[in-house]
Amino acid sequence: MIFVDTAFVIAWTNEDDMLHAKALELQNRFRSEEWLTTDCVLLEVGNSLARSQRQLAIETIENLLTDERTTVVGLGADLFARSFELFKNRDDKTWGLIDCVSFIVMAEFGVSSALTSDRHFVQAGFTALMLDNV
Repeated sequence: MIFVDTAFVIAWTNEDDMLHAKALELQNRFRSEEWLTTDCVLLEVGNSLARSQRQLAIETIENLLTDERTTVVGLGADLFARSFELFKNRDDKTWGLIDCVSFIVMAEFGVSSALTSDRHFVQAGFTALMLDNV
């Protein structure tokens, strides 16, 4: 299982993104893997693409929601509370709250690698597969 982050989805769907080719390569490499993400990531995708590529955002989110190999974890009260605790307790980091949600979910599912270019994942002890050194 591999975690799917916003940075990957944006690069994967946007041909003009500087990491588009890398995202396509990774999508092909991990095509047969089970994917894990959160509804928070899908919210970020929708927000990021809302102005310029709204229909693409809708199609991408629908595809991830209906793909039987993709698990989308919802943000319930308990997950929010634990993520907010991590967010509050790591004031030495610039992690966003949605990053903290992702880290908690990855740990719970035993996932160590993420399709992302976000260095915060590396800071949290995970592998960010879109970074050059991977």
